[in-house]
Amino acid sequence: MSSDIIVVALNIASPRTHWVSEALKAPLYVIKSRPPYTTLIPKLAHVINMRSPRIVLVELPSGPLLLATISLKKIRNFTLIADVHTGFLTARPGLSKHSLLNYPFKPLLRYTDCILIHNKLNMHLIDVKLHKKTRVLLDPFYILREKYRDNTPSNRATMLVEKIRKRYSDYLVYPASWHPDEPIDWIIGAWEKYYVRPVLVVTGRPRIKKRLSNVVLTGYLPDNDFVYLLKNSTAILSASTSPLDMQHSAFEALALRKPIIASLTPVLYSVLSNSAIYFRNFDDKSLLDAVNKLVTNINHYRASIAKHADRLEKEVRNQVSRLKTCRV
Repeated sequence: MSSDIIVVALNIASPRTHWVSEALKAPLYVIKSRPPYTTLIPKLAHVINMRSPRIVLVELPSGPLLLATISLKKIRNFTLIADVHTGFLTARPGLSKHSLLNYPFKPLLRYTDCILIHNKLNMHLIDVKLHKKTRVLLDPFYILREKYRDNTPSNRATMLVEKIRKRYSDYLVYPASWHPDEPIDWIIGAWEKYYVRPVLVVTGRPRIKKRLSNVVLTGYLPDNDFVYLLKNSTAILSASTSPLDMQHSAFEALALRKPIIASLTPVLYSVLSNSAIYFRNFDDKSLLDAVNKLVTNINHYRASIAKHADRLEKEVRNQVSRLKTCRV
């Protein structure tokens, strides 16, 4: 069985990788292997021998997958594309697991045929000598809309939305990953302190145990239910303290044409431009002003995000199309 292109990840595939796989109509293989990764090359070789791909696209991190793919490339002579997440590029020397599994492997990027970065601001993290074979691929967010165009939520999801609307009327969704670079505690604190409206609904597995009066914590939601919650929201909040990490929640808002309230970070602004409403992290007044701006100009921002998403979707579809031919 042969494939023109396959997508490979190590142990777990990010939401972006799932979208890229579907946009390329390429099978996704998640290779399970643990340190010292003695099973990685045999398992990867099995997939490559089975599919005989012309192109192999690997998700980075982590470094051992890059090394294994380069080793097999010398034997099977396929085109190697590295989809390089920001965490791989910003890895520094150290003894942490993240450092050990990424930093020593960065020089291996020179053995790839093409390097994908997630936004144009990440180009300065790439060795100048590799710029010629580096290109930007934004998350193909349109996959979310296409995949869940007619999704059927569970009874739990419909009841959750009905309960929120009955008690609070409108609501904003903060699709949180609960990573350290998200200012979650501050945002929830501000919503509670100032009794902000619309009410805030925060998804993901929470680390907060105390009872909240103006914030709804949903916990983990299956994809169908999560998308249903987003579709019925007034807007989506996308927050990060990282200047270079693009938030997946912003792409979810673009996919569903939902107004966005976002942290004023270089990367979020570079992708969303003037279509979003921005606030400064840890500035209560700035956050409250952004919410008020949304509420008083909701129709304007609905039209703004729809127009921007339409334009950006065409750009991303072109990026994906060029990727299939691996032309730099």
